[in-house]
Amino acid sequence: MGPLCHSTVIISPEYPPDIGGVSFFSEILANVLAAEGTNVWVISSSVAPTTLEGPIKVIADPRIFQIKRLRKLDASTTLAPKYSRIFLQWVPHGFGYKSLNLFFVLWVAWRVLFRSNPLWLMVHEPFLEFGGNFRVNIASLVHRFMIWILLRLASRAFASNRKWIEKINGWKPDSLLVEILPVPSTILENNNPGKNLIPVCEEEDFESWKKKPIGHFGTFGHNTVRYLEKIIPGVLNKSKGSSFLLIGKGSQEFRNKLILKNPELASRVAATGSLGNSELIKRVSECSVMVQVCEGGVSFRNTSIMAALSLAKPVVANSGLFTEREWHDWDSVNLCNDNDFHGLIDNIQFLVDNPKSAIKKGLKNFEIYHENFSKEKILEVLKKGF
Repeated sequence: MGPLCHSTVIISPEYPPDIGGVSFFSEILANVLAAEGTNVWVISSSVAPTTLEGPIKVIADPRIFQIKRLRKLDASTTLAPKYSRIFLQWVPHGFGYKSLNLFFVLWVAWRVLFRSNPLWLMVHEPFLEFGGNFRVNIASLVHRFMIWILLRLASRAFASNRKWIEKINGWKPDSLLVEILPVPSTILENNNPGKNLIPVCEEEDFESWKKKPIGHFGTFGHNTVRYLEKIIPGVLNKSKGSSFLLIGKGSQEFRNKLILKNPELASRVAATGSLGNSELIKRVSECSVMVQVCEGGVSFRNTSIMAALSLAKPVVANSGLFTEREWHDWDSVNLCNDNDFHGLIDNIQFLVDNPKSAIKKGLKNFEIYHENFSKEKILEVLKKGF
């Protein structure tokens, strides 16, 4: 484990109590490295409290990536042991200045070139696409320049899915290999309940299992809501005994809008609102089938679907631009083509009506999660090559 015992400075735009995939991933990464004996520092623009005690030290300031605060950022980094590795969690929109914070990228270059800080780069999102208005196209160009610089500074680079790797391969030096770094279930790994969550399902439990709600866990953004507002009425009108449980931030607001359009479904659709990790685990576990639809399709970077897989839930999802070939090879998630709403509804109905098949799929999902996406896999990737 030698190189992982090196001191590491995780620089991330988000960290708990911030809510979001980058925030939760940064926390998991800090915990994984600290458990291996690494001296971990987290520097973030989060609202997290600053703490300089314990194995994970956090320096947080909402304005720390601003130009006027780069000296403070430099001082924060200098607090860590000399030659500490910087592990940058890259999302161009996360560092301020309307995603155009080139000064921060130049600061990273200064740390690498003149302060001997090795750089590991985790690309959560690489850049905007061209094709928008003039301002968007300028931002897209600057994003590519920034990732071009960072990839030439990095001694190791990672991405959360293969689509990102395809996009950034044209901007990296030939000598650099961009690796997949798994994005695990944030609610499971940070809560660490262990593998005893595998459901024990006996024949006599099937009828009660069928009465459980169908679930969706997410943040209910526009790109997800456009699927759910068609799927939920379609399923509930087809299956009179079914109900839906909407889980996560934004769920109550979405339910209110859905019920305004479909008042007859009021008693059959419930919403939890924002919940802590332990309560999220409990509510996802209550569901029979999880419906995890989103723009671009299921992918390795989707933490909501990882939550369902890690809790041995059968899943219905859409495939799309970001869907990796492994999802088709594994054949554990019931996949439908993007915008195939009839197919999605039919697959949900099949799993609700066939609990034995659904439970078998859920157990396969559990195995796939622990073989490919758990925090143990993160550690395995980080140790690779040493």
